[in-house]
Amino acid sequence: MAANRIGPPSVTIFKKEDSLYFDRRMQWLVDIDFYIRYLKEFPPAAYIPENLVQIGISTSQVTRRSFGNPQIEIPERFLLGDKLNYSGIRHIPVFDSWWRFLRNLSIRDLDQIKQSGYHGKIPDFINGMMKAQKKIPATLLKRGVFSKIFMLLHYYRSSVIHYPSSE
Repeated sequence: MAANRIGPPSVTIFKKEDSLYFDRRMQWLVDIDFYIRYLKEFPPAAYIPENLVQIGISTSQVTRRSFGNPQIEIPERFLLGDKLNYSGIRHIPVFDSWWRFLRNLSIRDLDQIKQSGYHGKIPDFINGMMKAQKKIPATLLKRGVFSKIFMLLHYYRSSVIHYPSSE
């Protein structure tokens, strides 16, 4: 959840398993969702240091269409969170990824989430983050070092450390 360290699916080789598939409901986080599920079921992974694939950059890439698009990013992020039961939220890099997600899309209230097309349950820690970010001027929140400080303060003040998890 914190970062895609693998890259796009075209840079991976994996044995096809009937029980694992790319989730057709997703286009933006489809690779991260697949990697998490695949690596949980079939660890470990191997790294090949040679470049075997070249990835071109074009305006037709899913990344270009999806990045910063609330109608894609918001529902998919919550769908992935739901699928993972929001596990890992106690870990600062995962907590920070949710903080940055809300910050980067300027999500300040539930209406924005609903307008994006997501109508599922919103975890308490997300409500807490939105409430905390509302109190911080957007110009300050957009500055990396300040955002990190506010995120850490919120992390240690929040009840996320006690948030139920399947970890």
